[in-house]
Amino acid sequence: MAHPLHSIDVLQSIASGEPGLAREWANALLAQRDPDAILHLPLDPWFAEPIAARGGHAFEEALCAALTDDPHGQALGLALVASSFGALQDIDRIISVVRSEIIGDGSETDLWRTAFLTPVGGITPVALASAGQSTHPERSWVLPAAVLQLVTGTDELEDAAAAIAHEIGDRVDREPGLLLAILRELGVPSIRDPDGLSPEACARTGARMAGGTSSSIMEPRGSVRRRVQRWVRALVADTPGPAAALLRALYSENRRADTGVVAIAAWLAAFQSSDPLTDVLGRWRGCHLPTLAAARRACADEDAEHIGAAIRAELPGTPALALGLLGGPQSETIAAALLDARLEGHLSDDLPLQCAVPWLEDRIPDLLRTRPSRDAGLALAPWCPTEEVLDTLLRLPVPADPAPRALFVTALACMGDRTVLKPLQELRDMKDTLDPTHAIALASSILQTPI
Repeated sequence: MAHPLHSIDVLQSIASGEPGLAREWANALLAQRDPDAILHLPLDPWFAEPIAARGGHAFEEALCAALTDDPHGQALGLALVASSFGALQDIDRIISVVRSEIIGDGSETDLWRTAFLTPVGGITPVALASAGQSTHPERSWVLPAAVLQLVTGTDELEDAAAAIAHEIGDRVDREPGLLLAILRELGVPSIRDPDGLSPEACARTGARMAGGTSSSIMEPRGSVRRRVQRWVRALVADTPGPAAALLRALYSENRRADTGVVAIAAWLAAFQSSDPLTDVLGRWRGCHLPTLAAARRACADEDAEHIGAAIRAELPGTPALALGLLGGPQSETIAAALLDARLEGHLSDDLPLQCAVPWLEDRIPDLLRTRPSRDAGLALAPWCPTEEVLDTLLRLPVPADPAPRALFVTALACMGDRTVLKPLQELRDMKDTLDPTHAIALASSILQTPI
């Protein structure tokens, strides 16, 4: 059994204190066990993003207030995180607040407001006009997706898709990732070029991912480019929606394409919506944020095993469903599934796992002691200030590589205990340590002691 270094009363006292890193640290720890226990919303992404991914009433109340005074876009960043995890319960309210804050000057913050609004169906002409003035590099995928989303369901869709295809076509030839980014903003899963598969095999793969079967199209002769174009044109010829319209426009010309685009076209053609939970768990619909949010609300404890299997299969959005069950009877099962997926290489994002730390406290010391799992342990240790984790950290050799060493510094700082002062001072003086300024400032703030 883990023994916390700090009582709830102590954390609440710090969490209600003066603004600073210590207050953000304490609120983040309180929110782990009860998302509605936060007293002040942290804005430092390190502390705030797990709170955003969990969501909850207190988070949304604090988020709405923060969005109205957000000159640097920190609160907007949290809204984007919460949305990507399907965690916003009153999405219409958040959309309304974000719309009201659009300045209309083409600022980077306005561009990210547009990026938030597009996938949740909240894009407006005002948001689009401001994004159109932006010169930020991310405009290249935010703006096309916003245009297509705005005109979806109107007679303007095909013309808009043709204009976008004309503008970005040459760049898509050079940068296939641009097309994937636009499609993802429109709720379409990214399916990269499957090694060694023919266009026909890719069509079968994409259709199978959508829970359907591909149309039978006579395989044309010629180069791979010609065959890919034929497949894409045929698959999306009668498929509705903005993503299909863009593919139709792009591949109406002789354009370079990898076979992964065939799989995407086949997925679009074969996908038939069912209930949200089935769509996310079995049909790769987790990139579509309204569907993901509905699925997260619908998942129940009896779905835990199915969700764990979907996470290991790397289906998009499924870690978000896991977070929806944390705090319930299946918390330990879900937390173990997330950790196993991370250790097996099926979960690259540590954020969902950090949300599950309260149900993994007893495992973290062993993760730290074992070399193959040490990176995972270091990613989780900052969220687990217990006697056992602190003792293990103090006994570990300092990691030789700069990146793990930076994690090690952060983990020590987040213990919030005076025994870390000397190791932090020594690490600060090591020339090849990645910049430890933030971690040392945190420890100094918690302990009220200069380091």
